[in-house]
Amino acid sequence: MNWTGGWGGALAISPSDASADEAPPSGDLETATLFGKRVAEFAAKLKR
Repeated sequence: MNWTGGWGGALAISPSDASADEAPPSGDLETATLFGKRVAEFAAKLKR
């Protein structure tokens, strides 16, 4: 998860010649899913 060390938001890395079936890697998808969950939880707190 987050093997690229990104901290400014969601990001993914893939080779420039990768097909849609090859990219983004599963770890990047997991990171995006968890990031989205955190954003949703924070937004719910702001709504209260």
